[in-house]
Amino acid sequence: SLLAKMNVDEAEMRNEGKMEKHVELFDSLETVQKGYKDLCREKLTKDLGITLSDADMESIDAHLEQKAAEKPGHIFELQKKLEKQESLSGSIAGLEDKIGTFDRNKKQGDKDEFAFLGYFVMDHTYGAALRGMKERRAGKEGDVRSEILSEISQIVALHAAIKEAVARQLNEVLTNTNTTSEGLNKLQERFDMLSDKGNKKLNLVDKLPPNFQEKLDKAIDDKVGSEIYTSFESAELGQGTFSRLERVVESYMKVGKFGSREGMDARSMLMANLSEIAENLSDNADNRAKRIMLYRIMNKAKAGKYNEK
Repeated sequence: SLLAKMNVDEAEMRNEGKMEKHVELFDSLETVQKGYKDLCREKLTKDLGITLSDADMESIDAHLEQKAAEKPGHIFELQKKLEKQESLSGSIAGLEDKIGTFDRNKKQGDKDEFAFLGYFVMDHTYGAALRGMKERRAGKEGDVRSEILSEISQIVALHAAIKEAVARQLNEVLTNTNTTSEGLNKLQERFDMLSDKGNKKLNLVDKLPPNFQEKLDKAIDDKVGSEIYTSFESAELGQGTFSRLERVVESYMKVGKFGSREGMDARSMLMANLSEIAENLSDNADNRAKRIMLYRIMNKAKAGKYNEK
């Protein structure tokens, strides 16, 4: 318990003045523990898209309890920061409501010439003042929140739990057969962001296998080939078929990046897929026509017809 960690003896427990201070510390510690867990859950959900279990979050309680035993004043400082952050957050929400009301009234006033002129002037005074206040308070709230959350970076057990959750999440997306090539490319963006490619101090992908990138590249390669093949195999011949199939291929040509491959590497991967699709289309009259269309599209691609974004 906290009393045991603080080495509070029986005589001190009978001292009403000292015990009153301990009670204040207990109350403050409980408030800080709840505030930290709420903020941590919000940040993990919003920034990383992951959720930790209550058991994982208990490491925050243990860390703050140890801090309370070693330096009680630190807990009171953290409580003040939480109160400041909550106050700023409430102020920002209030300003957002005022801005929303002003914008709605302004839109309704657009129907009347005189009202429009009035709101036009107000938008450069009152509206601008509201938005400026919101921006400044949002900046302060972000600074205070960063100060609060910096404490969490010291919790080794929590950091490990976050890495485990990240690994589970990324692997689930990778192994889900319903994930599209677009979804896999978004997975690549998340992988880059969470690894030291995106932030040297972050690197939350330690729990993933070392060949994760290789697996992701292969999954994207396979999915792109499968999607384009399905489009060609299921297409019905008729007026405009070539244009429709050309738009399918062009949409992939404009992506420009597939997994870790971009630029010419991505283009080479895509062209290899198209060659394989041409060979694998079933041998019937309709598909022979589609094969000719595909070869024509590939020739146009080689000639630089389709540019990347």
